Amino acid sequence: MATVNGKQILSSDVDRFYKESLGDGAQSLSKEEVGIQRLSLLAKLVDDEILQQRAEKLKLVATDEEV
Repeated sequence: MATVNGKQILSSDVDRFYKESLGDGAQSLSKEEVGIQRLSLLAKLVDDEILQQRAEKLKLVATDEEV
């Protein structure tokens, strides 16, 4: 579905987050609304991956106490 600096984000990742985020409410959405939700989740996954890669590059690691 998307690649961020060589790291793939798969449609199965988007599907999993989609199902977790909507639960039973997904049945009442139109195809257009489902598409919008999935694109929004994909954008969030891409943003999260960029942030994680940036943190690794800067050697920013949270300790157990910080989490």
